[in-house]
Amino acid sequence: MQMSPLKIRTTARLWLPTLFIIFFFCLDFGALPVRNGSAAAAPITSRDQRSRTTTTRRSTVLQRNVELVSATAQGVTIQLLIPESDFRFNSSNTETETGKVENQTISFSNCRFTTEPGTPRLPVQTTLLAVPADVDFQLRIVEKRFSTRSAERIVYTPAPRGATQPQKDRFSPDSLAEIREDGWMRENRILPIQLNPVQYNPVRREVRLYHRLVVEVRFIKTLTRGVKASPSAIPSGLRPESAAYNAIFNNLLINPQNAEQWRLPIARAPSAPSAPSMHPQYKISVTESGMYSITASELAAAGADITAIMPRTLKLINRGNQVPIFVRGEGDDKFDPTDEIIFYGERQHGENSYIDPFTDENVYWLSWNSGPGSRMVTKTAFTGTSDTQDHKLFLTRAHFEKDNTFRRFRDVNLAEGQTYEEFGAGLQTRSFTLTELPALPDDSWFWAQLTAPASKSFNFMLVGLANTARPATLRVSLHGRSNTGHDCDIWLNDKIRLEEARWTGETKYQLQNQELSQSFLQDGRNVLQIMNPGSPEELIDIILLNWIQVDYWRNFDAKSDVLPFAITPFPDETGAVNPNFEVILKNFSTPDIEIYGIDGTRYDGMSALVDEDAPGTYRIIFRSTQIRPKDEKDPAVQYIALTRNQFRKPKISVDTPSDLRGTHNGADHITITHAKFINDVQPLADFRNQQGMRSKVVDVQDIYDEFNHGILNPNAIREFLKYAYSNWQPPAPTYVLLVGDTHIDIKNNINFVPTIRVQIPGYGSSASDHQFVTFRGEDSFPDMLIGRMPANTRVDARIFVERTINHET
Repeated sequence: MQMSPLKIRTTARLWLPTLFIIFFFCLDFGALPVRNGSAAAAPITSRDQRSRTTTTRRSTVLQRNVELVSATAQGVTIQLLIPESDFRFNSSNTETETGKVENQTISFSNCRFTTEPGTPRLPVQTTLLAVPADVDFQLRIVEKRFSTRSAERIVYTPAPRGATQPQKDRFSPDSLAEIREDGWMRENRILPIQLNPVQYNPVRREVRLYHRLVVEVRFIKTLTRGVKASPSAIPSGLRPESAAYNAIFNNLLINPQNAEQWRLPIARAPSAPSAPSMHPQYKISVTESGMYSITASELAAAGADITAIMPRTLKLINRGNQVPIFVRGEGDDKFDPTDEIIFYGERQHGENSYIDPFTDENVYWLSWNSGPGSRMVTKTAFTGTSDTQDHKLFLTRAHFEKDNTFRRFRDVNLAEGQTYEEFGAGLQTRSFTLTELPALPDDSWFWAQLTAPASKSFNFMLVGLANTARPATLRVSLHGRSNTGHDCDIWLNDKIRLEEARWTGETKYQLQNQELSQSFLQDGRNVLQIMNPGSPEELIDIILLNWIQVDYWRNFDAKSDVLPFAITPFPDETGAVNPNFEVILKNFSTPDIEIYGIDGTRYDGMSALVDEDAPGTYRIIFRSTQIRPKDEKDPAVQYIALTRNQFRKPKISVDTPSDLRGTHNGADHITITHAKFINDVQPLADFRNQQGMRSKVVDVQDIYDEFNHGILNPNAIREFLKYAYSNWQPPAPTYVLLVGDTHIDIKNNINFVPTIRVQIPGYGSSASDHQFVTFRGEDSFPDMLIGRMPANTRVDARIFVERTINHET
């Protein structure tokens, strides 16, 4: 395999054995297997040969010391051979309270180390087996040969105080071989086996060095521990793999000759978010929730031929669902320049947070001339009935949050009893599990950090605060930054001390549902003060403010001719709740007041009146039946009243349809790039085509459009690759090259192609391009090879492409 000297930065942090990391991520994915069959797959034996004992196979560099003895339908036998001269004893001195202590570390070629806290740090060897999809496993030591040597104190993995295990007169680890967590690489099930050729007895100060271990892995047809079975497969036989993929895959395995025999037919990918229509459409992007208007002339300015639009066919789609719209002026079946489309648009929220960490922009798709579109329901608001409940105030919610600082947390979200072991360069794996990562924190972005001793004030604005005896509710979300105790005071407007917040560690703390008299709040500017004095008992105390949220009673006065409001029903003296209501909406500067329900309702039959109590303003009486809130992140909004000139304006852009879901597509090498670099990387794609590869360049925006409804999210890239793997013409893609840099702060910094973030125990949130290609099975075994060319400029991209091509020609 010819490799380029040019480095491509990969941000993957793999949850796999060391041998797997070395092989996959020391590769340069800009330079690939080239010409004249140099990446040809290993020969495949016949079915009869597979059923018999195989000849001994020499290991690759990744599995040095391990050989295959036999492989049958009943099991696989391997042997570990380490000459005594290969065991290395390295001494070092450690300073202690009583002086220097000599420690020893034992190693051999290509080993990694156990790192369970409080235990000896001993070398181990891991190898990968291809195994059948429908079996469980039984492991047996067939033969072992060892020698015993005296040893000084073996280095122990550091442990928290009191966690060191008591020394016993026995050799450990107890098991010479262990079955680790299995997973899938494409349609092959993979089983890691960890071999432990060194045992240590701390009482006798002796080690056993195993020069030969013969291990049998027996296949048991009756599953007992829940194998991660394959999804339902297409009954069409095995799909061919590329020579390049087979060469790499076979080098990973100790028994590659069995891999095809035990490979499953290709499984269809689960359905992903539906793609936009292949007809020309317009993207309508919003960043705030509210009522929006698009005039025909604005659509024409974006490039649409409004004379060809049949207005009754106008459709607006968000996340695959039609959004009801009101088309003012469609009655004459013409879309005149002053006609307009009105809809309720919602800002983009995060899956587990108020603010989406990737984008504030929600995307709607506008199309026409393909059948009638969904319309708002028009209701008569003023019914004249007296059976209504009169409301003077309503309960509203104000949420205040700023993403100013990013913080990763080392120790969050560990399940009780979980332990993690390192295997180099800060990478860790959960004991007996190679495939599962702890969940990311719900939020990694914060308003501010307070390092004790510190005091900070945070301003927030409340609009339309009512003078009432009804209580308001305050919530404050804090988070520990240091893994110590925290003790802080929270004050509001220098009037009331809300709470002394006390908690421990890198954990969330929320001041929940703190009821207080509304008189402590102020119409307009309010100040929340957080004091973190620190404690003599703690060397450091760092806390973070995430957000402030206030539920308060508001009057029905519009602000700048807009009033989002809710109806808060209350029981009468009998305990009954009347859903019918009457409110008087005030403080509008013009009489052209319109009212919309966020459920897709438009109200008419109302007339604005001059407000005699506030000269120069208008009021309107609104009677109706309560509807439920639509926006769960903002449940206090059910209706919006506004004047004609206060509709928000979205961003309008024409979309050029792509066809990434077409099953006629096929590629060995996929380049995913920002549009800025498409012309610069095309020569590399052309070069790959000349080498005999099918190479395809994909605009990352087309991936968002087809696999996440146009909304920026890195998971769309993973969904695309999963889809291409299962549905494009075989063989499935082998290589993925991401072109363009990324950043933690996706919104405010360079972000051409985003990455996925994962939680690394002992480190925290980390970038992992590797996660894009772990879509087959619930594990971290990659199904394609991925790398990144972190270009920030077109010059960067051109240099990368030129050097790669020059090196390979």
